[in-house]
Amino acid sequence: MRILGLVKPKTFERALGLILVLNIVDAALTAAWVSTGIATEGNPVMAAALEHGFGPFVLGKVALVGLGVGLLYRYREERFARLALIPAALLYSFVIGNHFGIGVMVSGLV
Repeated sequence: MRILGLVKPKTFERALGLILVLNIVDAALTAAWVSTGIATEGNPVMAAALEHGFGPFVLGKVALVGLGVGLLYRYREERFARLALIPAALLYSFVIGNHFGIGVMVSGLV
């Protein structure tokens, strides 16, 4: 069965898994950039968690995204869940692209 006629269920599940992985990469890179003073956390909710340390920040970030992914997986047969995957994937593409850009600037390539 295809989701919206475009995505196979396995592809949907893999995309959710990729979001979880990218979330962990985002948390690690954010912690690295913030701890070295290169950047600040742009999300006000996560910035507040970061004020309590990197442990609460990473735990909160992984928990919140994990709950969101779990919700999408739970309702994976519903149209809204399949459609919600699109902005989530685009958001993480943007976030990882931003980290890549910071890394390029820090390394002196640009």
